[in-house]
Amino acid sequence: HERHEFAHQVAHAVKAAVSAGQIGSLVVFASNPFLGQLLGQLEDAAPKRVSASHPLDLTGLALPDLARRLHAEFGL
Repeated sequence: HERHEFAHQVAHAVKAAVSAGQIGSLVVFASNPFLGQLLGQLEDAAPKRVSASHPLDLTGLALPDLARRLHAEFGL
């Protein structure tokens, strides 16, 4: 239940940012099954902004390691 509620909250924030013109495109990284729940919560214009999604849990990485991995593996 908590994971579903969190997906709803994140999706709401993404939709608000899309509506405000703050998001051009979005790459989503999340572990399964949360990734599916989050993508399922996106509605309207938000799914069109998702340029890629990756079923990865990156929460254990320190910020410098995260930045290196996103750059090396995904060109972000």
